[in-house]
Amino acid sequence: MNNGEVIDLLSLITAYDGRNAGPAELHAWAEAAQRGRWTYAEAADAVSAHFAESTEWLMPGHITQRLRQRRAEPPRSNALPAATPRPADEAHVCRVVDWLAARLAADRETAADDQWRALGIECPHCRAEPGARCVQTVGMHGQRRDPVRPIEVPHIQRRRAARPEE
Repeated sequence: MNNGEVIDLLSLITAYDGRNAGPAELHAWAEAAQRGRWTYAEAADAVSAHFAESTEWLMPGHITQRLRQRRAEPPRSNALPAATPRPADEAHVCRVVDWLAARLAADRETAADDQWRALGIECPHCRAEPGARCVQTVGMHGQRRDPVRPIEVPHIQRRRAARPEE
């Protein structure tokens, strides 16, 4: 929601309870709207629903709580009923797994060995030292790269560099 929509929402609330909203309230409600990912239409509906059911002083948390409840409900629709999935038979699952392995050129027996072997050299991508896990990096090609977090599987460049000559 933008500030204009927050002002409109506070005007709607004021019509119900007569509160005096100033710049501080505008800032506080705008922050709550951003954190709760409110849309104006949803928030205005939540305000009206609140005052239709309650005499309690309305706070941003009431709106966020109502929106979370509504978003968690399945959509009401007269569309076709949801299809019930049929489980795939085991032969089909095996064919799909084999196809994926071939498509990705995965060698399922040596994948773990390749990862351990890769840890024995410096990563050409993130510059992780031998024995250290690769890290996810942020930055454009040719610019400084800042490490973000360790990753489970070594970078492909490191695994390729560690492969024995074939």
